[in-house]
Amino acid sequence: MGKLEGKVAIVVGSTSGIGKTIGERFAEEGATVIITGRRDEVGKKVVDEITKAGGKADFYKLDVMDIDNCNEVIDAVIAKYGKLDILDYNAGIANVSRSAPPGLGDITEEFWDAILDTNLKSAFFMAQKALPELIKTKGNIIFTASLAGTSAMTGKDGIPYGTSKAAILHMMKMMALNVADKGVRVNAVSPGMTQTDILATCTPEMLEQLTEAIPLKCISQPQDIANAALFLASDDASQITGQYISVCGGASIG
Repeated sequence: MGKLEGKVAIVVGSTSGIGKTIGERFAEEGATVIITGRRDEVGKKVVDEITKAGGKADFYKLDVMDIDNCNEVIDAVIAKYGKLDILDYNAGIANVSRSAPPGLGDITEEFWDAILDTNLKSAFFMAQKALPELIKTKGNIIFTASLAGTSAMTGKDGIPYGTSKAAILHMMKMMALNVADKGVRVNAVSPGMTQTDILATCTPEMLEQLTEAIPLKCISQPQDIANAALFLASDDASQITGQYISVCGGASIG
């Protein structure tokens, strides 16, 4: 029997990258996984891959910038499956245009709002909507944070992104404290440099420099993050709440 057998899990932002791998990992351990994202075709392809591998999955189109849509998805999942055990909020952006982020003096209100609304505001309101159902199942919430939320840095992560991830970690702790008496656990996974599409544009020289800066001398894989999320979602972590696991090859201690 898998660690999440019989559980229903919504993985927000799971059509690619870390979120997709988390969804696949949860399904491997027996959960019915709700894949979400803005692209129907891509989301349905992820579901097909999971079901062909023997897992259980469904896809719901979701734009996290639309709070009404967030509420609708949770309502639809409850209506179909009768419960919710896990909410994994993985949606997030570091850059609106996917080009180099602006310097400190060039950050616009639009740029700031897009990142904070996606990474923080929507995370709160999805958790708020899910909580009544999670209280019924004594379920749990997992947020995906970032090393940028605990270590100040320059470059691609930018000030709005790092700020949003720092806020996620503090919000997670406060939320955990407020719902602990209801039997709901709230935790986070905090990835460092991870092998996703973002690194695909790096030259071999750049990757070598990035790797050299990591104490364990290796860039994390999405599976590493998914394994940490699985641990927090499972009964193995039944006494863990208000905590985050850094999956960064030791970068957070340097």
